[in-house]
Amino acid sequence: MVMPFSVLFSVFGMGVALMGLQIRLSGQVRDQIRGVYGEVKDLGGRIERVEERLSGRIDQVRDELNGRIDQVRDELNGRIDQARDELGGRIDQVRDELNGRIDQVRDELSGRIDRVSGEVKSVRDELGGRIDQVSSELKEVRGEVAFIKGHLSAALTLGLSKTVETP
Repeated sequence: MVMPFSVLFSVFGMGVALMGLQIRLSGQVRDQIRGVYGEVKDLGGRIERVEERLSGRIDQVRDELNGRIDQVRDELNGRIDQARDELGGRIDQVRDELNGRIDQVRDELSGRIDRVSGEVKSVRDELGGRIDQVSSELKEVRGEVAFIKGHLSAALTLGLSKTVETP
């Protein structure tokens, strides 16, 4: 099958037209791609600049926070030391007060013990004196009882001999 020249020419013309259209579209697409690439590249640069600023700001915030943390830590340590010193001083004060009170109670008890001991000695001495006095009196009473017994015995002996003689 042979194609007439006009058909060939028209097919060739359409091919050329299509090629032209393809070249034009290809150029447009290429321009659009270059535009998108440029925008992406521009966005990448902007992202890097934002990242650099954020990185610097993050470092700055980190330094500020670390400084603040150190400051708070120092303040807390100072307060802890102050509280420890105050409590230590208060503990020493309470210890001194308790030791003073203990000494005072010890002195009071020693005084009372000495007074009671003196009273016990006085009572013991008084009782010893009374015991000696009662012992002395008992000796006298014993002597008198022995004397009375001797007289009673003699009287009874005499009285019995009289009663024996008289029936």
